[in-house]
Amino acid sequence: MRGKEITKVFSIAFLFAVLVILASVVCFADTPPAYNDEVRIDVYVNGSKTSDVAYTIKGNIYLNLNTIRQYGDTTGISFDTSDNKAYFNSSEMDMFFGDAETTDFIKNNAGRVYLPIKYFKSAYHISLGSISQLCKIHYEFKNGAVYLYPYKDLARILVSTSGAAAVSMNGRSIGSNTSMPYGNKVTIISETASLYKVKDLEGREYYVSKADFEQHSGATVKRYVQNNRAKDTFSTKINLAWLMAGARTELAPEANEGLDVLSPVWMRLELNGGGTVRNNCEYGFVELCHSYGTKVWICVNNNFDTSGSSAYTSTVLKNTSLRNKAIAQYLLYACLYDADGINVDFEAMEKSVIKQYYTAFIQELARHCSKLGLTISVATPVANSYWRNYYDFAAMGSVVDYICPMAYEEHYSKAVGAGSTMSPPWYTSTTNDLINIVGPGKVLLGVPFFTQEWMFDGAGNITDVTAVTIKKSFTDIEASGTVPVWSEEEGQYIANYTNASGQAVKMWVEDPRSMGFKLNYVNQSGIAGTACWAYGQNTPEMLDVFAQVYKLGADPLSIPGKW
Repeated sequence: MRGKEITKVFSIAFLFAVLVILASVVCFADTPPAYNDEVRIDVYVNGSKTSDVAYTIKGNIYLNLNTIRQYGDTTGISFDTSDNKAYFNSSEMDMFFGDAETTDFIKNNAGRVYLPIKYFKSAYHISLGSISQLCKIHYEFKNGAVYLYPYKDLARILVSTSGAAAVSMNGRSIGSNTSMPYGNKVTIISETASLYKVKDLEGREYYVSKADFEQHSGATVKRYVQNNRAKDTFSTKINLAWLMAGARTELAPEANEGLDVLSPVWMRLELNGGGTVRNNCEYGFVELCHSYGTKVWICVNNNFDTSGSSAYTSTVLKNTSLRNKAIAQYLLYACLYDADGINVDFEAMEKSVIKQYYTAFIQELARHCSKLGLTISVATPVANSYWRNYYDFAAMGSVVDYICPMAYEEHYSKAVGAGSTMSPPWYTSTTNDLINIVGPGKVLLGVPFFTQEWMFDGAGNITDVTAVTIKKSFTDIEASGTVPVWSEEEGQYIANYTNASGQAVKMWVEDPRSMGFKLNYVNQSGIAGTACWAYGQNTPEMLDVFAQVYKLGADPLSIPGKW
């Protein structure tokens, strides 16, 4: 673009610049390899190779703590190798989340938070993706190496001060409606009386108006900026799968047309922790999922499988300060790990707190998720007459994006009695009740990737019941030599056999045909889709069912069974 043309463009009122910058959302030139084992890679700083060594594992880039200390700004971050955590206080960090209100909420309530440190190869390492902005390091992964660009080494940094519209990029107009969020950063190449010619950290050049930028040194650039973004949208029905995850998450699954959203269980309330949240998030997992086209909604729970969690959950929910602390930490971690949303799965709560205090918790979390562009969904019991006494489905449904009724808990214990995990009369009636309350577009029907193995004595009394994965149920049935019989009424195969211990066993089996039976209801009812418990318990052909029905338009009732 010639100078005369630039002047003409900038004479138009309300002209601003668009910048795509990696300080707000880190983007890789390439995606780190998805290996389960540590793979050694070289480290370059400002284009020059160093003697430092980094590793990739499961899509993460792990830097040695000494490398972070040498090239990053670690002010306010304490590395506790005895606890394997890098701590910082949110209120003391110069961070920005979406807008001023959400920023103040997170900084004033999250308190002391941490990023996990991992020890391997005789050294302590930390995931670069989650800490890069906090330590003021821009990075790229390309040509099998990691390239670091510390902000402190970038002279004459500009920081945008307002939302703006596109003017020009590389001499070409790119429209007038592209927003440029607050806090994006570039470096100055040259300037006129009213314009800067700038370069972003990827090397792209732009012309920007001086009125919309402030000049800063690298030392004064914000430690973290999370810009607003649009919430997830889907052109077809959605299939979400929860994923159980421990201290070390498994490798992210590759792209699958039957899997739209993964919800790894990564954040739990620390029992008696004063609202503190346990963080087991994996940045590389999220980025691998994104590279495959899969969304990630981090699942947060209340540690409900731990003794004492019910009483402690009540303490947190009824105390505004503790409740806000947990919410702020959920939001902060979801942003740091580049998640697309949050799924809430609080269970085993004291019934007296659910309608008032749990609803208030969901409303406050949803309010800030909406500001940040995070999709929010809530796992709940089915909306039958019993649970409607305790859950305010209408109030939650008015603020969240999706409700996921866990309809796979029809028969689960000796006290309840033997039966299907999820029979048609059960899930149709209860889901129809929820549809009447919140509308079909907000419902993801919870479906099982497991079943119950019921055992009986000679008199027909239940002696035991065990939840088994679909994988194991197929293996056990094949080992028994029995052939299950299809029940049209149950929408499932039913298997009766004697196990190796001589006990009579009965299973209401989940297989592709039974899942197709459920997806037929999903289509007929018009609900948004499904939510599966849990990924990894299924066989590969189970995900194919969702791909065939949701993406290819197959008749759900035409899906063939395993037998």
